[in-house]
Amino acid sequence: MALKLFALNGIRSHTEALLHRLTGRIRACLDLDRILQTTVDELGTLLKLDRAIFAWYDPRQDTLEFGWEYCREGLPGRLGIFGVPGGPSGDLAARLHRCETILLYKTASPDATASEEHAHIELTNSHYAAVPVLTENHRLGYLFACANRRFATPDEVQVLEAIADSLAIAISQSQLHGQIQEELKLLEEVLAKLRITEEHLVQSEKITMVGQLAAEVAQEINNPINFIYGRLIHLNDYIKDLLSIIRLYREQYPEPVPRIAKKIERCDLDFISQELPQILNFLKIGADGIRQIVLALRKFSLPDEANKEHANVNESIDNLLLLLAHRLEQKILVVKEYNNLPPILCYPGQLSQVFASLIINAIDAVKNIENSAQLITIKTDIFEDDTGRFIVVSIAHNGSIITQEIQHRIFEDFGTNKSFKNFTGLDLSVCYKIIVELHGGSLTVESPVQPQIKSQTGGGAEFRVKLPIV
Repeated sequence: MALKLFALNGIRSHTEALLHRLTGRIRACLDLDRILQTTVDELGTLLKLDRAIFAWYDPRQDTLEFGWEYCREGLPGRLGIFGVPGGPSGDLAARLHRCETILLYKTASPDATASEEHAHIELTNSHYAAVPVLTENHRLGYLFACANRRFATPDEVQVLEAIADSLAIAISQSQLHGQIQEELKLLEEVLAKLRITEEHLVQSEKITMVGQLAAEVAQEINNPINFIYGRLIHLNDYIKDLLSIIRLYREQYPEPVPRIAKKIERCDLDFISQELPQILNFLKIGADGIRQIVLALRKFSLPDEANKEHANVNESIDNLLLLLAHRLEQKILVVKEYNNLPPILCYPGQLSQVFASLIINAIDAVKNIENSAQLITIKTDIFEDDTGRFIVVSIAHNGSIITQEIQHRIFEDFGTNKSFKNFTGLDLSVCYKIIVELHGGSLTVESPVQPQIKSQTGGGAEFRVKLPIV
């Protein structure tokens, strides 16, 4: 009896040591597949089983999904979904708990090419034990231990229950870890969007600051230019009077004294009399051009009021082309096809920023074209349908095409313009929001455009802005 008790205690100590090692390995892992496979492998080795299986129970179908299995060498695998004959009966879980003899038939296989030679599993009550594993999300699993011998002694059941308890904790940890990883991933995406949003806000703030500075500079330039322009008008009148007096003197005194005759010859009075009005006219034209540029810059730079105001789209585009004249190289031909448009109620400054961005994009797209004309076409028209009357502004170029992949994502919020390498204006997602959200219009892109353009160059692209006439 002492020897038998000693041997039993030795076996129990060895079993407890193995159980402790197994539960430690189970709880140390966070990958669910590895946890379940490690459990059935260690369980099969520990209890010298023919099979150790973990299965999920589906109460709606009354089926077991055998997903992880340990098999003694030489035995075939039995993975798949199994159910009792006759369909759902609702008592499979209770019968498993009582370890009754159960015949399970395969209803599905995880691998469509798997052999269907073993279409059923017979669980004999004297050869197996089934211990439930209840997870925190209330999904019920079962840990099966099968052997070709008398099985399910109290010690063996106790080992199975201890492993099932550790397994339930490990599964909950794994599921919690998965939820945390998903939440971390979602948090990273939110943080990335916040960073990009912050960059957009910083960029918008910079644009606002530059606009305010440009408006102030324009105001400072405007005052002296107006002064110069106003004085040029008077100067032109004064010079005309002086030249008329000189002509009158020459008529009345055709033979001047030698000193005056010498001065007239040295200064070339005839040339000055012809050239001076032309110089004054050029100065007037230049000053008027500066006045127009300053006026356009002020209209473009001044912040919009809280309320919308009426503006003429054709004039806004002309002002932008005047400001962008330094970027419109001699090789770039801008074709304007304007229709007579009524003023529309809008935020003029933000609308001008959208048009400026689209024109800058067109300039960048055509400037690398070789052996062909660099063409930008700007059209304005009125469109009418069942939903109302609209102004349509088309800004097209004959540069390289925009691929379909980029077209589908070009107006998305975050980072899509990185694929749009030549775009240097306002973010297209910001343009889209200004047109759609602030003005109730639409912004679309088409590429390639016309077949004749496509045959000559890269195919071109066309941006169409549609704005309601209010």
